[in-house]
Amino acid sequence: MKKVHRLNVENKQVKDEVQKLHKEQGVVATFSNESLTKNIAADLKSGFKMFEALLQSGANNTVANPLQYSFADFVHERWGFSKSENGSPDSFYHQLGIDPSQHTLASLYQQFPEGETREWLAPAIIREAIREGIISDPMYQELIRANVGVNSTSVQMPKVLVSDSNVKEVSEGETIPIGTTKFGKKTVNLRKYAYGIEVSYEVLQFVPLNIIATYMEDTGNKFIRGLNTRAIKTLIEGDQADASESVGVIGVDTTNTLAYKDLLRGWLRMQLLGRRPSAMLANEVMSLEVLEMPEFKNYIQGQPRIGLNIKTPLPQTQNHYLHSAAPAKSIVLLDTLQTMMQLTAMDLMVESDRIVAKQLEGTYASMITGFSTLQRDARLVIDKSKAFSSFNFGSLPWMATNDAVEL
Repeated sequence: MKKVHRLNVENKQVKDEVQKLHKEQGVVATFSNESLTKNIAADLKSGFKMFEALLQSGANNTVANPLQYSFADFVHERWGFSKSENGSPDSFYHQLGIDPSQHTLASLYQQFPEGETREWLAPAIIREAIREGIISDPMYQELIRANVGVNSTSVQMPKVLVSDSNVKEVSEGETIPIGTTKFGKKTVNLRKYAYGIEVSYEVLQFVPLNIIATYMEDTGNKFIRGLNTRAIKTLIEGDQADASESVGVIGVDTTNTLAYKDLLRGWLRMQLLGRRPSAMLANEVMSLEVLEMPEFKNYIQGQPRIGLNIKTPLPQTQNHYLHSAAPAKSIVLLDTLQTMMQLTAMDLMVESDRIVAKQLEGTYASMITGFSTLQRDARLVIDKSKAFSSFNFGSLPWMATNDAVEL
């Protein structure tokens, strides 16, 4: 006769999964919390293999944005435990008898099978801490159209060439003139970004998990700072070695002085081209100069005599981004919906290794990603060290406007 145990578990999804597993094995059983913990521990390896597979970027990736997919999200889907208010899978840890404020990595190795803990559980906990550090300052993620998974480190991207198609007057029965819109290709090469940190056995033995997580978050911060810099360099230099996709540069009316009129000139031209400049990027010095402009300090001189309704709308708000990689003496205007996209062949992967000879535990985070520019006229640099009389739109054919073509 099959033995049936009383179930003492509130988590219905976990209970159903366990019962399904045993039904497939020809066993009908229910479990206490202690038995449930043992079954979850036994399922850690296969569960974390699935977690790792979900995070693998590529064209067939099932997770839309792996960096936004947390360990707690997976725990909820796999074992049914809800996230705590701070987004951590605390109830899952509690079920396994893990207290991040008390337990160390060494105690985890003792509590669970060493190979599985080092290979699956510990890296998942550390990856979550690094992920938190990465998403804490997601500047580059706000400058891209999308993050697209790809299956290669060398990606062919479309390149739209300028069309010679203009509207023209035609007589009755006359052949309609046909223009062409040409498409080319460009190759974007992705790079592998990696960072490692090694901790001594003493740290493993005596430092609680939540303290180690704090330092792992700093590792994530280093990652994100590197990606922010790479994204900004792509905005300025383009994604091609020959600089054929580099940003356009114009000057100002009065050299070495940035005036509101200089910003208006850039905004108006981008609007005429159908772009919607929504963001500005500058380094610390230029950011101070912009923020000190009366127009950005709510300075009101008085009501104009005649109201002027601008039908080609100027930006009413601007997202301002501060970064030291921004070009000196310059402001970068951006239409973030048309500027660039991120291409990712491998999302954040965290691996662990023991270096016995040095009594160190190494943790290594890596990612294969890159950035590709979209519309070249969706970004514009205003350089206050250059005069507009010499550096203007005339030298930037992709910034030419065709809305004055005569029929």
